[in-house]
Amino acid sequence: MAGKYGIRVPIVELNMSNFDSKCYRLISDIIDRSVFCSIDFELSGLGTTSKSLNFQERYESVKKAAQTRAILSVGLSFFVYNPKSNSNSGPNVLPFEVYIFDAKTLSKDSFVIEPKSAKFLIKHGFDFNRLFQTGLFYGAEERNDIQSALNTSVKEDKLTIRLLILRILRKKLPIILHNGFCDLLFLYQNFFQDLPERVEVFQQDVHDLFRGGVFDTKYMAFDSEDLSCSYLSYVFKKTQRS
Repeated sequence: MAGKYGIRVPIVELNMSNFDSKCYRLISDIIDRSVFCSIDFELSGLGTTSKSLNFQERYESVKKAAQTRAILSVGLSFFVYNPKSNSNSGPNVLPFEVYIFDAKTLSKDSFVIEPKSAKFLIKHGFDFNRLFQTGLFYGAEERNDIQSALNTSVKEDKLTIRLLILRILRKKLPIILHNGFCDLLFLYQNFFQDLPERVEVFQQDVHDLFRGGVFDTKYMAFDSEDLSCSYLSYVFKKTQRS
């Protein structure tokens, strides 16, 4: 992936063949040194999402999808401040060292794959054969409630993608998302506990989970006078040219 300064940032895929204790320790060290983190999911579908302006109705629509669809990929980007960078360093020195991981994830529980979503992912290079052959399993038996997840010791004898997410949350890193409402519901349902009935309870739980804060670049784009649209590819290309 090429950055603004022409620097290519490698993307490391995580799967059953390489996600071992050595890999986990390496990523844990990166997490401990990071100042913020970006999370992005690829999903097996979203169902029929509500266009209602009522927040509770929109929540219930995405909740239904999170309970029946699955997370197929977890993208994690970590940003480690580079102390060698300053205003006199020139255009080719980034203020951060960036580490990007793409974890292929496979639910142990039955889930729906929507043809439209599958077609979109395949068009953009997603390999479903590779997912089913080497994906990192996750399942309902690994979940526990929010308070237990944050306040009890974590056993690291069984390495899972949930373990990495817990490490990020316990570090209290600021989390960057883009149009992240769906991602938050899927994360909650798949890695912690069943989504609550009321959106207000969900909001409070998200506040408790993400103690470093959640920042959504789509909504930041809404407030920018330099951006006429807020979808990710446009925002990325526009900021690359600026």
